[in-house]
Amino acid sequence: MNAYAEQVAALANSTNETVQALYLRFLAGEITEDMFVALATTALTVGDSKAAALADAGVVAALTVMTAEVVLPVGIPAPKPPPNLLRQIIVDALADEEPKRALETGARGRTLETAQHAYKSGLESHEVKFWTRAPNSGACPACQNLAGQVMPIDKEMWTHKGCSCTQKPANEHQKEKSSARNRDNAKRAAATRRANDAADPEQSAARRSAAARRAAATREQRERERRAGERT
Repeated sequence: MNAYAEQVAALANSTNETVQALYLRFLAGEITEDMFVALATTALTVGDSKAAALADAGVVAALTVMTAEVVLPVGIPAPKPPPNLLRQIIVDALADEEPKRALETGARGRTLETAQHAYKSGLESHEVKFWTRAPNSGACPACQNLAGQVMPIDKEMWTHKGCSCTQKPANEHQKEKSSARNRDNAKRAAATRRANDAADPEQSAARRSAAARRAAATREQRERERRAGERT
């Protein structure tokens, strides 16, 4: 995990700890439910502001290293979510069968998502043309497989719920190396498939069928996660 990703993860954990501490006060009867919702919503708002500031600093640090020149921050503004969006995250979590777990998912997820969006905004403000994924140390297989690919800045980074991967700026040289590597990998994979197909046609057909099923399942899972994100 890179230094910026560690800082984002720490901020997400801090936001969650604040919300959890408030939840314990609510359970103890020290504050009412309305007070808890209001204070927890404020904690998410503060997390948003800190995430934007952290992303601004993270972009500057990455660009300074990549260009070997001093890059100044642009001042990424804190997000302005739709009215009641943050409050609804807390309300929905309270209504969950496992409020403590749902509050953790909501608090951490909101801070991580804000940091990701703010970082992308910072890259665009600095007119960066390419980016690559920087997965965290516990990244899922899907995120690990996407790491190293250099993408154009207008390509959104795919994320799942609770994803703490970050983007890193990339330059034209890195893009060319990535494209060449992808072409070489594709050629080797194609050669391997042809050899396997020639050796065992029936097994090859079974492999293609299984691969198609896995791809369909992955697409369905991503679509469910996208729809769930839209509802929140």
